[in-house]
Amino acid sequence: MADVVGVFEVQHLAGPDQVLRTSQLLERRAGEGRLRVSGEGFQITFSVEAHTNYLVLRLEKVVEPAPGTLMTFAFRLAANSEYVLTRLEYMTVPTDGERGMSWPWIWGRNTANPLGAFAIQAPRNDQEFDENLLQMWVEDGLPHPTGEWTIERARIWLSHWQQRFADQSCIVLGAKTRGELEQVTAWADSLKMKRVYLHTDTWRGEYWPYQHSYLRVNPEVFPGGEKDLNDYTISLREKGMGFAVHSTCMSIGRNDPDYVRDGVDPRLSRWVRGTLTEAVGQEAKTLYFCPAPGVRHPRMVRHVWAGPGTMPSWMDLKMFLVGDELVEAETVDHSRQDVWVLKGCRRGAWGKDARSHPAGTKCEGMVRPYRQVFVPDPDSTLFVETIQRWAEFCTRNSVDHLECDALEDHADKPWGVGKFSWLLSSALSLPSTSNTSSGSPLPFQVEYWFRGSRQVVANHARGGVAGGASLPLYAHSEIRQATGPYEILYKPGEMVGRGSSSFNVSSPWPMFGVTPEILSTQGLVPMVEDLLRDWRSALQTISPGCRKTLGKEYGVFRSPIGKGGNQPGTDVLFRPESVEGQSQITPLRLLGRSSGELNWGYGQEFGPIVPRQYLRVGESLQLANPWQAQEPEFLIRVMGELAGTNDEWQAPETAQTEDSILAAYEAGTTNDFSAHPLHSARHIWAAEAVENGAAMPGVVQLRRSFRVNLRKFKGARLYLQLDDEAVAYVNGKKVFSGGSFDQLQFVEVRNFRHGPNEVLIKATNAGGAGSVAAALHIQEGSATRDLASDGSWQARIGDGAWGAVADLGAYGASVWPKVAPQPAVVYRDLMPALGTIEPGEGHELTLVDDALQISYRNESSALTMHLKDRPAWAMSLDMSAARGVGCTVTGDGSGAVLVITIEGHGYRDYVIPIDFTGTRELQIPTGEVAWAMPEWSWRGHGRFRYDRIRKVRVGFGTVPAATQAQITVRDIRPLREVATEVRDLTIRIGGGRELVVLGAINSGQYLWYRGGDSLGIYDLNWNKLRDCEVRKQKFSAPKGRFNLQLTGAETGHQPWLETQFFVKGVPIVPSAPTPTVGN
Repeated sequence: MADVVGVFEVQHLAGPDQVLRTSQLLERRAGEGRLRVSGEGFQITFSVEAHTNYLVLRLEKVVEPAPGTLMTFAFRLAANSEYVLTRLEYMTVPTDGERGMSWPWIWGRNTANPLGAFAIQAPRNDQEFDENLLQMWVEDGLPHPTGEWTIERARIWLSHWQQRFADQSCIVLGAKTRGELEQVTAWADSLKMKRVYLHTDTWRGEYWPYQHSYLRVNPEVFPGGEKDLNDYTISLREKGMGFAVHSTCMSIGRNDPDYVRDGVDPRLSRWVRGTLTEAVGQEAKTLYFCPAPGVRHPRMVRHVWAGPGTMPSWMDLKMFLVGDELVEAETVDHSRQDVWVLKGCRRGAWGKDARSHPAGTKCEGMVRPYRQVFVPDPDSTLFVETIQRWAEFCTRNSVDHLECDALEDHADKPWGVGKFSWLLSSALSLPSTSNTSSGSPLPFQVEYWFRGSRQVVANHARGGVAGGASLPLYAHSEIRQATGPYEILYKPGEMVGRGSSSFNVSSPWPMFGVTPEILSTQGLVPMVEDLLRDWRSALQTISPGCRKTLGKEYGVFRSPIGKGGNQPGTDVLFRPESVEGQSQITPLRLLGRSSGELNWGYGQEFGPIVPRQYLRVGESLQLANPWQAQEPEFLIRVMGELAGTNDEWQAPETAQTEDSILAAYEAGTTNDFSAHPLHSARHIWAAEAVENGAAMPGVVQLRRSFRVNLRKFKGARLYLQLDDEAVAYVNGKKVFSGGSFDQLQFVEVRNFRHGPNEVLIKATNAGGAGSVAAALHIQEGSATRDLASDGSWQARIGDGAWGAVADLGAYGASVWPKVAPQPAVVYRDLMPALGTIEPGEGHELTLVDDALQISYRNESSALTMHLKDRPAWAMSLDMSAARGVGCTVTGDGSGAVLVITIEGHGYRDYVIPIDFTGTRELQIPTGEVAWAMPEWSWRGHGRFRYDRIRKVRVGFGTVPAATQAQITVRDIRPLREVATEVRDLTIRIGGGRELVVLGAINSGQYLWYRGGDSLGIYDLNWNKLRDCEVRKQKFSAPKGRFNLQLTGAETGHQPWLETQFFVKGVPIVPSAPTPTVGN
């Protein structure tokens, strides 16, 4: 192999400014089993081990011109080389497929890790490659299962592994009790699944191991602990099923009994060590810390390929161990190198008691991935220990698939990810497969490297946690509709197209398990069963050409914002069917908008990204049919009608009660009068409208001026008890309307300015006693101000001069009852107040006369995109009863895309393409509509709480190249969905083609038509309610573009509709050698 040609190069720091440069090492010297390459003052020495069909180069020694100058080292083969490279240690990383090898972390070399090695071979075929790799696996230090490891055992092991895992059909199950687990396991058995997968919420009882060991077994599901778990896995084997478990890669929780509870283990990962420079008491919120000499705060980066002085961005660096107390800092000021300031400290974090500490106390920064857990230092004995314990657990319980979520938690030292895989693969005793949240097997599970393992690789569930390539099954919820009959077709077709014979089933977003509740409520369960049976029947005769035809339809997911890119997209779905006892596969294509349509995609930890169209009864779509003219299948969901602009709506009380301020006030009707929100309020009225100590009938205005420090502002509530009613404004913006003498109501208030502010109450007394008792509670930092109604308020009648108020008595001691607070019925909009808008990158946004004027100039030659960095303002609102959004937009036809985002626990986008000029009144029925829009699509988040809106973000999501966009937006407001019905829904295609659905269809029902004289009506979980007659006249979708309109009998209502229309291609016979899609 003396003819191996390649290039060695280093990245290094050079010159007085330490500039990063790349240099080739051109000098080479070989002999006596060594290879030395040198240049630019560097000398890299390898030992060379010659085998019959390959060489091993093992890095032995590194000499650099000055300490700390060598950053990375790499070797790459010449372009026309017939050789391939194989890495043999975790400090090396393959590049350019099998043609390059890199040492990206040679700057971090230490005695705890090898220096790195790789092999070079020139195989003539796959069999020779595998034979050479088998020898490397045995003789050259690659990780392998425990026990004696010989060529014979390795060959038998590999053969058994490839046969056993050729079919990895898997179902993710979720259960809260052992009875539930047995129920869903029985369903898995009936589906002939090869493996049952339990997520941590089922087998361990929590996702992150907050309260227990990472090895704890959930007593609710397995009352007998690990013994019961072991019995369960035995029962699975008796049914011919394996056992897969999810883990968070040995992360250590705040109450771990072995490593945290009785003292923080010194082998947990630290990123900085030092001492306190000043003594602190147990109440101190600011600590002064001197880091060890030469230590600087890391620069945060968004990947694991970290260089020296960097840390992945998901690592939280604000938890410190001070003595034996855990302290969480709000911020770390490291502007001075000698003394860092830990500000806003939460003392006694994670259950550790707050204590006083003298100057010089040891202070260490803990590495905390995602601000959730601790992790072992990758170069410590604890790293080895925790992995070994996990491997032994898996062996005891016959785990045959290891789902290694959160593997990136060990990237605080960038070689930690590879080292984890290396150590785990060296500690396992039983055959298994593996997966990570990236959708790939563990990098050092060598079985996957063999070219003879291609069938196992084809059956590998790509796409992340919990079998990402799964057939989805989930029930309807307020933030996502139930799996429909077309979503279930997406993944099986893709798996078959890439050569797989495995089919996976899951609920594709956290916590992923198919539960008894899903099985009992989801009406498509029998369809899923039939689908799996029909695919397995088709696979009995499927030809390689047929698989190739299916596979070609899965390509790039056309997300304009680049999300969902780790999964393929498709325009065509495939439905296996049995016709007269023969298998066939029917291609199905969604009829997309003629202007362009999103294709089908699949989001990690989310599931199908589904193309749909939304319109109201009476509106039309321009669609395009690329196939032959035919009668379409269709699916329509009847939604509600959106309430008008001025409708009021009730925010559910449940969302308000979790607020900490309200919790303190729930003693309002108890003897603890000081806790009542109006404890210091007086009943007041305009002095000039009071006669004989009582308010006269009529309308008065009451006001109070005050100042707000927005830099400290946390939140505010206005409390009102009124006789009879009032309208309240803050800085001229209406925040409340209503009132009653026996109700104390409150509203959240956010529209403050920095500096002077005013609350104005226009109160009406219809007769008899009248009064206003009010209090505005403002939280600034840790302090709460109580601006209660009293003599400091002013009053007037009409446009008269402002004067004094009259005191009608103390709250709770007058004729009006003392009552507990409750949330008010309020009209809310989503518009900002003056002085509250946070800027967004590149945007110019001004608020003039209650209108947002938004402009953006894109002077570049490419489309600009703003997923997050758009103008924003704080908003405290519950939209669970009003999930639609309306607004008035004056467009400029620029082709930019306006995005209104509501944020809280997650986010939802409301998207408006600015493809028009002039002013339009617009409605968007829900935040999920954006997922199906070709101008935007899914943005990587599914979970959301409409009842916890905390921020509104408005601006341009995209602006075309070389474009100035300028629009005006008014009256952004939540809209509620009102249930209604559609009568005699009529679908018209062009002229003279129509289908009429006879009778009434209610909001919250699906229509599914697949041909014939009737269609099915289903509830929101796809349980069939009834059949409904249809009347047709030449109902057909012509080839090419056409107009589709949906109308109904006049009811005075205009509900929204969610639609999908499909055409079919010529059925494919699975055994056909080269079938085609379409017609």
